[in-house]
Amino acid sequence: MKNITFLFWTAVIVLLLSPQNVVAQPEYQLDRTEGYLWEDPNWFLEYRTQYTYDDPGADFTNSLSEIYLEIDNELVWRPWHQIIRTYNEDKTLNTEILQDHGIFFSDDAKPNYKTEYEYDSHGKNIKVTHYSINSIGDWTKDWQDVLLYDNGLNTEVITYEWDDTWKEFKKIEKNYNSENWIIKQEDFNWEDTHWAVTPQSTTDYTYYPNGLLKDETKRNGGSLVNNARTEYLYDNDKLSLESHYAWNYPNGPWILLGDLQYSYQSNGQLKEVIDNGVVTFIRT
Repeated sequence: MKNITFLFWTAVIVLLLSPQNVVAQPEYQLDRTEGYLWEDPNWFLEYRTQYTYDDPGADFTNSLSEIYLEIDNELVWRPWHQIIRTYNEDKTLNTEILQDHGIFFSDDAKPNYKTEYEYDSHGKNIKVTHYSINSIGDWTKDWQDVLLYDNGLNTEVITYEWDDTWKEFKKIEKNYNSENWIIKQEDFNWEDTHWAVTPQSTTDYTYYPNGLLKDETKRNGGSLVNNARTEYLYDNDKLSLESHYAWNYPNGPWILLGDLQYSYQSNGQLKEVIDNGVVTFIRT
């Protein structure tokens, strides 16, 4: 099951959570993804995720990830992770539950985490509450993100952790340019009675003239020591290469950690993502 947990979350992040300002994808319903590992000289199928849509006009309502295992000298598909979503009448996301089939990939899934979303009268997401399941099967509060807006732009996210009541934990502040593109994000910790004066980290964003994200650089603390960097390349305004770097502390240079390579079908829909010897195929 080599690197399989990493592969699952790579697929989830790449396919479901990619920043919209990186590249706008055509509207389509994702049918399934397939994950392959390269073992010279061939690709080997390792996992797949299938999506179902039960709420017309909304995104997927269920995703089931399965892993290809050898059991009793036979290769079989076994359930692995499942995401269940519900939507409001206006098709905004209401709840999301992550279920796990355990280390033995049993048929019975057990809920692990739940996320609830709240919106204002204009449809803007203003609160995200995260839960985990306790030993007796009840949902317990973990943390909550409160989103604040200025002129329609999300300028601040305050994270609270649950300890009999909601307590401040972290804060994100975002700055935008005249084009309403985010150019800086600062992360602050809560220090007993007040927010830290110096950010724990700062992320700067730069763009190509057409507004597509060019790179993002994360620096640590008030000294702004380089930490991580991601660069984006496009082909006909479609994301083609995403390169991740780490800073060789203290004096550099940047060290390439790995790439994500994107390719597309003739109709413009995403076809596959290759990540350091792992390929994820997208079926629509």
